[in-house]
Amino acid sequence: VSRIGAMVVDPNNGNFAIRARFGRMPDGSPGVLIGRTAHHAWGFTNVSGDTQDLYVERLSEDGRAALYEGEWEPLTVHREEILVRGRDEPEVLEVRETRHGPILDSYLVGRTNPVVVEGGVHETYALRWTGHEHAVMPSSVLRMAGAASFEEFREAVRNWECPGQNAVYGDVEGTIGYQCTGLYPLRRKGDGTVPVPGWTDEYEWDGFVPFEKLPWNVDPDEGFLATANNKVHGDAYPHLIGRDFLPPFRARRIVELLSATERHTRDTFSVIQLDTVSIPARDIARHLAEVEPANDRQKEAISHLQDWDGDLAAGSVAACVYQVWSKHVARQVLLDDEQVAVAEVQEARRRRSGSRCGWSAAEIRPQAPGAPPYHAPCRQMIPGARGC
Repeated sequence: VSRIGAMVVDPNNGNFAIRARFGRMPDGSPGVLIGRTAHHAWGFTNVSGDTQDLYVERLSEDGRAALYEGEWEPLTVHREEILVRGRDEPEVLEVRETRHGPILDSYLVGRTNPVVVEGGVHETYALRWTGHEHAVMPSSVLRMAGAASFEEFREAVRNWECPGQNAVYGDVEGTIGYQCTGLYPLRRKGDGTVPVPGWTDEYEWDGFVPFEKLPWNVDPDEGFLATANNKVHGDAYPHLIGRDFLPPFRARRIVELLSATERHTRDTFSVIQLDTVSIPARDIARHLAEVEPANDRQKEAISHLQDWDGDLAAGSVAACVYQVWSKHVARQVLLDDEQVAVAEVQEARRRRSGSRCGWSAAEIRPQAPGAPPYHAPCRQMIPGARGC
């Protein structure tokens, strides 16, 4: 039936621990977080909004107070006892807080085997984060399932305060809708990208972007809605949601596939869900294919990229050449010799741990003014694909 809405959701989120018959839910949730009823279905992707600020604090000589507007405000000290398996006594931490939030005195290095670096923070930074002050009302989960319309669904996610989510909705009456959720600071000054002075009120938050002014849409003329952690508003939007959205190529690919078929079915949605075409790979391969080969081996490698559609399927030789090549291009263009040496060590560790390689040339734009040319590093790095 043409009026019935259809939805495909891939949250790509590791905190969903339980798969229910009609959806997915995290531990402790009173209901299904992402799922469907007989009337409607709903899903989420992360907004990636900027909801944190680092404040540089000026402490008193004894470290017990922070300067603010010419006066010393006593710090709040929390005693945290963390139970650790195999230990008789808990790990005890004293967490100091200013008016802006907890003071950071250490940080983590590494992902596979993280190491805590004590004393590595030389300034006094306090972290303000909406998640320290707000969360998700448990009743929101139940109200989402009980909604009888998109308007009621929007009201249900009104109290979804942190972390902000791109909520999509579709029902059996053919209505589809989108709502950006979460609390995003209205900063008096600054944009959250760098630490700011904590001893003045110039950089405080004046509340949050009102829910009514967050991006949303219902029944667009295109007949579909697509979101993939990309920027959720146009340049004319008056408020700051964030500056660290993921690149738009995944959303663009979804739109390509949705637009390619007049009437979608469960099978066409399955094809979209399993699609492995990369728009950056498709675009960059055209430039890589223009490199003049130095020998027959390089000529063979380049030949695989000519007329390649960017499909990163597991058995694709072209995909293998592209991935290895782009890794070396990124190193050659973006890193100096010392950084390359460090990157080699990091990559060796990633290989031992089974982690994916972290280097990519996907966002280098050769046509950008002042951008380094591709051809020199590309020509040098062709031998890097010898393992393909």
